[in-house]
Amino acid sequence: MIECNTCGTTSRVKNNNAVAEELERLVNLFCGTFQEQGCPEADCENYGILLDQAPSEYRKFGKTGTPKDPPHKRLQRWQCKKCKTTFSQKSRIHRQKKSYLNGRILDCLTGKMPLSRIASRLNISPQTVYDKIDFLAEQCRRFSADRDRKIAQLPPRRWIISTDRQDINVNWPHRLLRAGIVVGQLVTVDRNSRYILAVHSQFDSAVDPEEHERRFMTAGDLTRRKADRVNGRIWSEEDYQRSLAPDAQRNAASDQAARRALVAAGLANEDVPPEAQPSADKQLPLWGGLIHLDVLQYAHMLFVRRLLGRSVASLLYSVDEDNGLKGACLAAFADLIRRRRTEVATVTFNKNANSDEKRAHAMVVAALLRPDRDAMPLFPRWMVEEVLIANDSIRRLPAEPRERAKVLAKSWFEYAYSSKAEPEKRVKLATGGLSLDRRGIARALRQASMHPSDRVMMMMRRWASMLERGIATPRNDNRIWSLYAPYDPAMVEKIATIVRFYYNYMETGNDGKTPAMRLGLAKGRIYHRDLVRF
Repeated sequence: MIECNTCGTTSRVKNNNAVAEELERLVNLFCGTFQEQGCPEADCENYGILLDQAPSEYRKFGKTGTPKDPPHKRLQRWQCKKCKTTFSQKSRIHRQKKSYLNGRILDCLTGKMPLSRIASRLNISPQTVYDKIDFLAEQCRRFSADRDRKIAQLPPRRWIISTDRQDINVNWPHRLLRAGIVVGQLVTVDRNSRYILAVHSQFDSAVDPEEHERRFMTAGDLTRRKADRVNGRIWSEEDYQRSLAPDAQRNAASDQAARRALVAAGLANEDVPPEAQPSADKQLPLWGGLIHLDVLQYAHMLFVRRLLGRSVASLLYSVDEDNGLKGACLAAFADLIRRRRTEVATVTFNKNANSDEKRAHAMVVAALLRPDRDAMPLFPRWMVEEVLIANDSIRRLPAEPRERAKVLAKSWFEYAYSSKAEPEKRVKLATGGLSLDRRGIARALRQASMHPSDRVMMMMRRWASMLERGIATPRNDNRIWSLYAPYDPAMVEKIATIVRFYYNYMETGNDGKTPAMRLGLAKGRIYHRDLVRF
């Protein structure tokens, strides 16, 4: 643990090497160039050097086909400057026998149709469906990466971003191993455009569990602190078993004193919520690797910071009541926080309220605002809320900026005019609002919200049958098994990538625009043919 000498805040030391490895994986996976063409001549000096690695070593050399051919059939040809050999960029579907099904399968996957029903409806084999999912996920990843690289070059603007986590259940691989596999997923959304900036899952399919276990034990990582481990990115089986806490202690971990006792005993990580801790009713995947959640949180935040680049004029970042996410956000955006261009807010609200309770809460808030709205008829509701908060609640805080910042950072602010989506909303400004005046603090408290990311996570579960939450039943000892859940954890990442592309580039809102169009990454709606031929 480390402690700040100024404010006394304590933080757990993280494994920088593990975070760097995970960040590199995410950047290569979601921001790579994916160019596979290069000089095919084995004796040439440029053999093995791809176009993106050395574009100056190649020149354009016409196109394939004839001028009468459709544009999508005319592929770019290139010539190597060393040996003068020519080659063309092959289409991604040039060997597919049923390429006409790609678009239909994409619609089925985002229309919550189970895989067995897709195979039956389209009269194809289940293996063909899985092959198409692999192809579509790769195409969506390539297309999104090409557009995401342009975000950093957007004109500087005010960003309002939220990040939240959800757990995706994966069915156990064998009936003799009836323990659930839970894959965490982090989702980051821009509020203004509703564009999904990033979706990262807590699973790496490229890891060999046996090889990782061997390297973990050979390096002696089991006896080292988590921050000092050489192989600290992926859970090992031995480390997972040692982290299992007794059920009585695990159930009591919601209490702060019991939580700290577990941390001191090495049974829990205070930056990871209790429900995401290792448990006896969970298990590691039999293939691939499960990433430590705190490592993924820090890598995810650093990825988002890299994605935004220089496009940030000001930023309001909202995270859930999760020490790990808040610490990761403060670390990743430290440069912008020091320049007073970023405010980080922790948001919580009554998540257990049902629809009737939310509706009743909204009616109470509307009645509370009615006299002030009648007194300011020309002001919209959001402006009335800001005026009331700035002139009433904020005025009661200390006038000295640093004293006021301490109160905002350590005390929950009860937002009296919360919406139906977030009843009884409470906010902490972790950065204290030092860069804001009273009206700016009121605006930050109003705009701080988890609704954008919560809405997107709900949409993903509703659109894709594989991401829907299963139901625990007493007959099954409250273990979760879902008919439509995947058996391969890698499917979580693939389906999430497909849904993210469809939502960002193909789903239009009431204004007729997609999130990518609102953000400035697309001029129009992207169609199936644009994706398949990319």
